[in-house]
Amino acid sequence: MHGVDFEPDLPFQRLQNITLINTSAFNNSGAGFGGYFANLYTSTSNNGTLSPLQLHFINCSINYGGVGWSFSTFEKDLYGFIRVEGGVTSATNGHSLGIYQKFDNKSMVVDFENHIIDNVATNGTVCNDTMKAKLCPPGSLNSPVALYVRAGNSANEGCVRLNNLTIRDNTALSRPWLQVIGNDYDWVDVNVSNINVHVRNQQNCDINTTNATISVEKVYCTTID
Repeated sequence: MHGVDFEPDLPFQRLQNITLINTSAFNNSGAGFGGYFANLYTSTSNNGTLSPLQLHFINCSINYGGVGWSFSTFEKDLYGFIRVEGGVTSATNGHSLGIYQKFDNKSMVVDFENHIIDNVATNGTVCNDTMKAKLCPPGSLNSPVALYVRAGNSANEGCVRLNNLTIRDNTALSRPWLQVIGNDYDWVDVNVSNINVHVRNQQNCDINTTNATISVEKVYCTTID
């Protein structure tokens, strides 16, 4: 179960002008903050226009629990934004940030900025079933940040921005800090910039991409004792 779950059940329900400030999620079995947006693709306002998705998180933090942030199933015509500014995700069993089924729609951007990811997914959890929204290839270890295309999607995925993040990974496990994994279709329009990665294992400085086109600028990695 998520700490805060944005999951509308009916087309006329809306997620507009929502801002969470200085909110903390602690030890939730699912995600600290999550969203499943399949039912928003037909959501219309009174004048017949689509209603936007607008979620803004300011200095929100997640400690312990299943995973950190989990957003999925953005339909093609959905527009708006998810913006996470500041805050810390720490000590979750799985990834700190997971996104899947996010269609490449420039009118719907997911943006993480000035966020700290502190020693997540350190227990060696292995992905073994990509059809159940696992966010890494079968048999590999969960990574701190994961973008994944579920099998059977009908279009490319993209429009994700990761800027000015700090990743702390003190585990001896070997896994990349970021995985961007395509499947039937590719990840495109993913921008990664101004990232500071602090790792115990030098191999964890890597980024793993499969069927993905991403822009990477100014990623700095240092080894810690």
